[in-house]
Amino acid sequence: MSNQRGGTWKPATMRDSGGSMTQVAFFKECARELYDAKEDTAAFYFEQLVDHLRQGGSLHPNQADRALGL
Repeated sequence: MSNQRGGTWKPATMRDSGGSMTQVAFFKECARELYDAKEDTAAFYFEQLVDHLRQGGSLHPNQADRALGL
């Protein structure tokens, strides 16, 4: 037995909590594909979603206007 308390533990890398990094990658790829297809307006809105998620936002339905920059 040891009298030493357990140390705090944290992972060595940032984990994908809730799939947000996967969502960012998906929306970023959508924007790229839309730009390639000359659909600039739609691509812009996907970029808005990428920015929103990177700033800590969520995809909650009540935040849709904020996520799209409206």
